[in-house]
Amino acid sequence: MKSNAAWRRRATAALAAYFRQRSFPRTVLALVLLVTGLAGFLLSYAMLHAGLDEMWMRYPLAVLGSYGVLLALIRI
Repeated sequence: MKSNAAWRRRATAALAAYFRQRSFPRTVLALVLLVTGLAGFLLSYAMLHAGLDEMWMRYPLAVLGSYGVLLALIRI
């Protein structure tokens, strides 16, 4: 059992080092959140200029739309 635990620790450390060198998770997450927030703002702005003046309708629709953008970005 000791060798299995030692192997698991080495494998975990190797994978962590690999992902630190090859990817930028904080940058990617920041971009995803920025694009999601921007999508919500733009959806609300577009609905306002399309004639939907009621905030109680516009904001939930913008939230649902930006949530869809978030799901699409996570899928990508």
